[in-house]
Amino acid sequence: MCERKLTRHHIACMALLATLVLSTFIASSEPFDTIIETIIIFDGEPLAIFAHERNLSLNSPIVQNMSRLKERELLSLVSNLQSKGYPVEVEEYLHTVVLGVVAKTPSRYLTLIANDKKVELCEKSSVYKVDLENSVKMINADKAWNLQDSNGNNVTGNGIEVAVIDTGVNYLLPALGGGIGAGFKVVGGYDFIDKDKDPMDNEGHGTAVAVIISSKDENLRGVAPDSRILAYRALSEFQETSTSLIVQAIDRAVADGADIINLSFGGLGENRAVGTAITNAVNVGVIVVASAGNSGPETYTIEYPSALNNVISVGASSNIGSQSYKAEFSIPELKLSFDAVPLNKTVQTKEPLEGKLVYVGLASQEEVSKLDLKGAIAVAKRGAYFFSEKAKNVQEKGAIALIVFNNQSYNFIGALKDEVSIPVASISGSEGEFIVETLKNRPLNGRLSITPDPYQVVWFSSRGPASPFYIKPNLVAPGNDVTTVDHRGRYVQLSGTSFSSPHVAGAAALIKQMHPKLTPYQVMSLLMGNAAPLTTGGQAYTIDTQGAGLTQVYNSIISDFLVTPSSLVIHLSPSNQTKTQRNITVLPLSENNITLNVADTWTGPDYVNVRLKDKRSDNGTIYLTIEAELKGEVYGTFYGWLNISSTKVAQRIPIRVNVNRIGITIVERTENNITFTIQPKDFIAAKVTIQTPGETAQITHLINSPENITFETPMLGEYWISVLVNTKTDILVGYDIIVVGQSHEQPIPITTSTLTPTPSIASIPYNALETIAYTLILIIFGIILYSTLGGERKSA
Repeated sequence: MCERKLTRHHIACMALLATLVLSTFIASSEPFDTIIETIIIFDGEPLAIFAHERNLSLNSPIVQNMSRLKERELLSLVSNLQSKGYPVEVEEYLHTVVLGVVAKTPSRYLTLIANDKKVELCEKSSVYKVDLENSVKMINADKAWNLQDSNGNNVTGNGIEVAVIDTGVNYLLPALGGGIGAGFKVVGGYDFIDKDKDPMDNEGHGTAVAVIISSKDENLRGVAPDSRILAYRALSEFQETSTSLIVQAIDRAVADGADIINLSFGGLGENRAVGTAITNAVNVGVIVVASAGNSGPETYTIEYPSALNNVISVGASSNIGSQSYKAEFSIPELKLSFDAVPLNKTVQTKEPLEGKLVYVGLASQEEVSKLDLKGAIAVAKRGAYFFSEKAKNVQEKGAIALIVFNNQSYNFIGALKDEVSIPVASISGSEGEFIVETLKNRPLNGRLSITPDPYQVVWFSSRGPASPFYIKPNLVAPGNDVTTVDHRGRYVQLSGTSFSSPHVAGAAALIKQMHPKLTPYQVMSLLMGNAAPLTTGGQAYTIDTQGAGLTQVYNSIISDFLVTPSSLVIHLSPSNQTKTQRNITVLPLSENNITLNVADTWTGPDYVNVRLKDKRSDNGTIYLTIEAELKGEVYGTFYGWLNISSTKVAQRIPIRVNVNRIGITIVERTENNITFTIQPKDFIAAKVTIQTPGETAQITHLINSPENITFETPMLGEYWISVLVNTKTDILVGYDIIVVGQSHEQPIPITTSTLTPTPSIASIPYNALETIAYTLILIIFGIILYSTLGGERKSA
């Protein structure tokens, strides 16, 4: 007989096999033989899909016959499981929106059933005991439901119709009313992909959005649970669309009587047709809400159409629950803080961890084997190995934490495959390379903390600015791990600004029910003014990151006043434009007299000062004059807030001040014209663009020497001036906002005698591509000029 030894390799393989076998039984937290309720969904076409694909109603004879066949099919599928020894006790057969059963079975069979080739999924039903409670509570919508409108109805979105332009909506789900048409929650819609009147969702995105807005279910309530949905399928199952489809859908939504339109998509690129459709919709009183985009944390990443001035642009905040952590990583001796992101499933720190920083390359076992990591914070480059593997390798050598920097210049969102006992966070590639290079010359100590914090802006949320003339995003709402329902009726947790936007669409529905006569701009004003500014590391996020802050719908509804405009962008320049004024109107929403307290909380440096200059009242409406003054030669972007409070609410008006080297100086202002000039006057060429209110027209001037420029002001509103200047050595930009009469629907017309010039300069151009193109043209022109006049010539 030959005796065979068990090597370490054999033992390891046996242990692995045993682990895999045992995992089948220990995967569930239930005791081994506990009888649990499960939902088993089989592969196959449910009845609703069968009917939908054939344009048949559920009550048609063909579908009723198919219903009986589906029942037999389910009996056969269950019998097949039982023949394999799986004790499945069926409680209910499901074949309308899913092909499956609700059944009881011992917990140890859960994984075995799920692995059957005819089963799509098998899960304990308690897993689905989740709802929108967290995200709804974060914006205080649940408190608003207890309020009553002028008709005595609870404020739940009653009578408000929200158009969801998306991948369609599965209106058969109980959470969305179980049908479509008069008397149902989904009252109508259209499929622009298949060109029919049935906007059934085959992908899930649109259904998830509609559920957040309007779900009314025992365990799942949307922000406005009594609002109605108009469903428009304009995005395919691949989440692709075209501008023509979007325009058609917006047109149809307005024609069908939508009060609000939700657009949970972006990245189309600026398109005038879409912009015109949205502008016209807003102009007739339709509120348009759109997701800001998932291209953060870089600036200038707000996606279109959310970047439009008349759209309520919504970024993403965290949510109460999983992954709601913040990471703070710094190097105290250099007074540097980094924009760190905790990896999903990381452990949190009980207190800040401090230790020497050690670069460990890719953190392979070989790389860390020769390093002393005891008490250190390891810094590793992304790539080659799982994050959890990197963490385990450095942990075994005594590291107390791991920082992973990206292999690109920006940051990333990562997740740990396996559990590790040390905290792990990520930083951008550029930040990581800086640390690595600095460590070559000197030692560094780091400080890391990872703590729960649902009140933060999510890393992926797109940032502004989108324009030198207005603020984007307008505000943020929960967009991380938001619980909703997909098109198959399954509870899911989804992340993205796509799911922030419907929170605000629902909030707008609640406001619209309470204040049906408010315009879209006024609804935006209430939402922005009553938002709660968020902070990170004790410092407020910039306005370009969070807009006005986290949506707070309850305060928006009970507010006894609104402010227009809802935000201020002010431009200054040391070049002959060091002071400017802007007007704000406070409109009472209550018949009772209100007493307001106004205070500025300017957070910029002393040499950029923003303050309340004047306050007056007329028939209950209050008019404020805000003065901004530049007291030194400083350039950049600065932020602050104007606080306006009554006895009921405190509102905050976000202010952004941009300072640049180019000034636009008002020379003369008459009733019908404005004349200005550019400072300084030493330039080669300049392109001057003037946009009329609402971007209804654009006027362009090309000049090559200092001269006065005059334009007519036939319309009330804001005139936007942008200047692109070649000064021989640089390409510089300048901007100005000139207000004529009403701005953002200010209810008081301002006469020419009280109009205050607001020449101003922003620090960054609105359209970077325009700047690049202009620069390239100048370079090419210079090359041609050089080769023509002074370039070296070769003889033939």
